[in-house]
Amino acid sequence: MEPRNLEYHAAQSYRKMFHDLEYSRYWIRLYRNMAKSIILQRFPFLESAFSNQEAKFPERSVSAYQTNFLLIWGKEDRFTPVWIGEDIRDNLIKRGASVTFKVLPLVGHFVQEEQPGLSMELLLQQRHSN
Repeated sequence: MEPRNLEYHAAQSYRKMFHDLEYSRYWIRLYRNMAKSIILQRFPFLESAFSNQEAKFPERSVSAYQTNFLLIWGKEDRFTPVWIGEDIRDNLIKRGASVTFKVLPLVGHFVQEEQPGLSMELLLQQRHSN
C-alpha cells in the first residue's frame, strides 16, 4: 500500500485495523495459509517443511466456478505479488471459470483505493462484456 495514493480517512482505517491484535493475527494467518498453499502447489516436495494444517485452494462442485471473474492486481503489490494473482487465475480457469486478469502499473495492494476510477471503469467494462 502506498499511503500517498489513498484518501486520508481510508489510510487511517487500514492503520487502525492493523493496530488491533486480533485483526493483525487474522491477517497474518490468512496470508501465511495463502502463501503456504501457493508454495506447495508449485513445490510439493516442500510439504514436510510446513505444519499439517490444510490451506489448499477450495474444492467445490463443478458449477461453483461457472461464473465470470475479474481480478484486478497491482503490479507493485508487495504483499501479494502478481505471480500469486496469476496462480489464482490459473486455479479458477482449471475449475471452469471465465477469468479476466488485469495488472495495473504503479499500483500496490489496495487497487480500489489507489485507483478507484480505473477500478470502476474495468468493472463496468466487465459487466458490459458479459
